[in-house]
Amino acid sequence: MPWSDDVSGNVSKQFSPHVNMYLANSGLPHQKLAQEFFVRFCSTSPHASSSEQLDALLEKIEEIIFRILPYIYPADNPQQSETCSHIGMHGNLFCRRCKVGGSAEEKESSEGYQALFKPGVPRSCTETAQVIKDQLWTACLGVQEAVDTIQTRTGVKDKITSFWIDQCIAQARSLQSDRLSDDTTRDPRLKDNWPLHQPLERYNKLPFDSRLDIHEATPVEILHTYLLGQDKYVWYATHGSWDEKKQELFTLRLQSSAVDGLVLPPVRAKYMVQYKNALVGRHFKALQQLAVFHLHDGLCSDLMFQLWLATGELGAYLWFHEINDMNTYLVHPYPFTFKIKLICLANPG
Repeated sequence: MPWSDDVSGNVSKQFSPHVNMYLANSGLPHQKLAQEFFVRFCSTSPHASSSEQLDALLEKIEEIIFRILPYIYPADNPQQSETCSHIGMHGNLFCRRCKVGGSAEEKESSEGYQALFKPGVPRSCTETAQVIKDQLWTACLGVQEAVDTIQTRTGVKDKITSFWIDQCIAQARSLQSDRLSDDTTRDPRLKDNWPLHQPLERYNKLPFDSRLDIHEATPVEILHTYLLGQDKYVWYATHGSWDEKKQELFTLRLQSSAVDGLVLPPVRAKYMVQYKNALVGRHFKALQQLAVFHLHDGLCSDLMFQLWLATGELGAYLWFHEINDMNTYLVHPYPFTFKIKLICLANPG
C-alpha cells in the first residue's frame, strides 16, 4: 500500500516543500497499520512529484522476483486526483472516480443538479489512458486551446504528460513556422515525428497498469473528506454564537462523557473549547460521536441539532471496515451533497 504526501523538509517552522512516499503491507490488520513500526519510508524529493515517484516505484516492483501488487493508493483528495491523472476538485468533472458534474449551467439545471445526488458513470483506466494519449497527440497540432478543451470535457489531466504537452506545443509551433517560410520543411509528418523520438516516460504509469483500476484503488480519506471537510464547519456554526457561560456549560458536559466502547483518547474538553478554532482530526472524531448528547437546552438551534444527529450517524457508518448493507450506507451522504467532499463519500472505497 503506497502513499505520498507533501511535507516540510525543515525541523524549523520555515517551510521547505518536499514530497515523501511510504509503504505499508495492506494485509496487516487495521489496528497494526496505524503503528509506526509497520510503515516503511520509500523516497523523498523537493523536485519529483508524487506521480514521478510512484512511476519509479512501479519500475522497481517490476524488477523484483516476487509478485508485489499495489492494492490501494491512500492519500488526501488533491493527491489522489493527481494519482488518477484527474483534473482536480475545481474542475467541471470534479470526481476522480466517476463523471459526475459538468459546466456551471449544467449543474444548475434540474437534471444536472439531481445527478449530483448519486455516483455518476464510473471512470475506467482504459478510457483515461486513451484520453491522455489524445491530449499528447492533439498538442502536436500546436494549439493549447484544443488540449484545454479535452481536459475540461473529460476531467483528465496528467501531471507528467503536461510537461510533454508544453514541449509538443512549442515544438509544433516552431515546425509550423518553418514550414511557412521554407519549402524543404513543408512536410505534415514532421508534427508527428518529434514526440516519437523523446523518452518513453510521457505518461503517468498508473492508468496504464493492467493489474488494477487506479480510479477504484484510491479510497476516500476520512480525515480531510469528512472530519476536516464537514464536521469542522458544523462545529464552527455551533459554537460561533456561544457566550462564555454556554462554553463553560458545554465544557462540563463534554468532560463528563462516558466513553466506554469508543476508541478515543481521553476527552480534553477544556482544551477543545479553549482552542475551538484550532482543532485537529482526533478532536473532531470525538465531537462527532459525543457532542450531540450535550447540545440540549439552548446550546444550538433545532435545525443545527438535526444536523449533528445526521453527521453523527453518517460518521458511524464511515468507520466500519466492512460494509454489509451497501444500500443503507449509500443513502446517508445524499442529503448533504453540497460539496465535492460529500460526493466522494458516495463512492466509498
